[in-house]
Amino acid sequence: MQQLVCNRAGLRQKNYLEKVDRKKPHAPITRTNCKAKFCVRLDRKNQNGSCYFVEQHNHFLTPMYVHPFPAYRAMNDANKAQIDILHMQGVQTCHIMGYMLAQKGGYNGIGFSKKDLYNYLDRHKRVKIQDGDAPFLITKNIRNFPSNLICGLKRVRVI
Repeated sequence: MQQLVCNRAGLRQKNYLEKVDRKKPHAPITRTNCKAKFCVRLDRKNQNGSCYFVEQHNHFLTPMYVHPFPAYRAMNDANKAQIDILHMQGVQTCHIMGYMLAQKGGYNGIGFSKKDLYNYLDRHKRVKIQDGDAPFLITKNIRNFPSNLICGLKRVRVI
């Protein structure tokens, strides 16, 4: 039997609450002995399942429109393509975010945060730099050096 309970189920230990000579202040009490749970029982022989659900929360639930967890935030390919086009045209990052918010109707419709946008553009820029001018020029100049100059460079001591 698998039993899923509310994250506020149970109570804090009494010895933790009664201790007065603590060095650190008490953490806020988050356990309220909530009775909400969801149980699933699977019969392996017949492959049948039975379940029951108890919805008796004794606390306020989390608001519906809270900032999403990082695991649920994602930029889809259409958003990435639009961001790349706007960035190539010279639009500043904060204005890209404002444009996307106006287009999608707010943070609920956009699916990512401002920090996600900045991180995406930073990663994109680092990839361009990694394959960019400096490595290309170094490899091109080494290939174009005269062979006698390379032999002379082998004897030079680098400090």
